[in-house]
Amino acid sequence: MKEIPLLTKEDIECRIQSVNDKGAVLLLYKTARADMRILDEVFGAMSWQRHHEVVNGNLFCTISIYDSDKGQWVSKQDCGVPSNTQGEKGEASDAFKRAGFSWGIGRELYDSPFIWISGKVGKYDRFHVTDIQYDREKREFTRLVIFDDKGKERYRLNGTKTDRPQKKEPTEEERRQKGIAAIAELVKKNNAAEAFADFLKQTTKKDDLNALTIDELQSVYKGFKKWLEGGK
Repeated sequence: MKEIPLLTKEDIECRIQSVNDKGAVLLLYKTARADMRILDEVFGAMSWQRHHEVVNGNLFCTISIYDSDKGQWVSKQDCGVPSNTQGEKGEASDAFKRAGFSWGIGRELYDSPFIWISGKVGKYDRFHVTDIQYDREKREFTRLVIFDDKGKERYRLNGTKTDRPQKKEPTEEERRQKGIAAIAELVKKNNAAEAFADFLKQTTKKDDLNALTIDELQSVYKGFKKWLEGGK
């Protein structure tokens, strides 16, 4: 069988699945034009055909492709889901796309990442894929970038919103200073400077917090807090 190409960014549309006051979840869909384009490119416009029929009240689409080696048509089919806005036309389009999945067209969408858009999202806001890349052997996403209709980047593959700076991890020195500040606040709150000086000397053999490691600072904080609470 000829290889089915992966979807391009033009073949994919974004739809809002759910929205709340914190953001929205997007799903990726292929357009019906994507199936027609790929079928034409891979097999030739005169070497495939589609047929719709109703079976037990469900609208099915059958995509048949001519196998020149065997000299016969090979068919695969699936049924569609009724559309809330386009009626039978939407159901026929959905059946066609589902039959296309049976041939491998857009099957990579089954493994698309969870897409969360943080921040205010309106019910009628629109989003579109601006960049997409794959691991072609595994047919998996390696890059996905989504913009809103205002031209603002809202999502990358790792789920990080790019319209806000990423949170920077504190350095070791910043963590040490935070520990020292927490101890100083505890001592000040309890008006226990003299008692703490004695406690520090007895427990660490040191008289300067700056000489302590992060683990030692944590131990001193917990120990002196317990001492203040009467647990010495």
